[in-house]
Amino acid sequence: MSASSHPAEDPPVPTVRVVGALVRDGDLVLLTQRRPDADHPLCWEFPGGKVEAGETDAEALRRELREELDADALVGPLYLAVQHRLPRFMLDLRVHRCVLAAGILRPLGVHALRWVRMGGGVDESVGLPVPPADAPVLRLLRADAGLPEEPASPERRRDRMPP
Repeated sequence: MSASSHPAEDPPVPTVRVVGALVRDGDLVLLTQRRPDADHPLCWEFPGGKVEAGETDAEALRRELREELDADALVGPLYLAVQHRLPRFMLDLRVHRCVLAAGILRPLGVHALRWVRMGGGVDESVGLPVPPADAPVLRLLRADAGLPEEPASPERRRDRMPP
């Protein structure tokens, strides 16, 4: 078989590890809104961020929660790992269950924060714009809560992601 008959493979790209916090209070789930000048501006996501060199996932998540929300947290087990290919790198998102210490959350490194109800037949996350890597986490949360999947009409998909 000649070399020209082999399908072209994508060139290897670097992997960027990021962590997210799944913080729950009963049926409420904490989401943060990205800043207007960020990639995926004003999208809602799980709080967290990039794992720096030499950090564990738990260390990075605790640091990010302090920087973004002025919150201390107990980092629990992995809830879901998502790999999402972007043009310049592979995003490796690890979402961990977390418990926040008592106190008032402040949106320091994010545009806003909100608690959305995801349970008891109510899904307040429907229609919120989210980055593509966070969507599988919301789908799993819906399934775990016995909620239907979000409708995926072409109009809704077009409206979900700002340019």
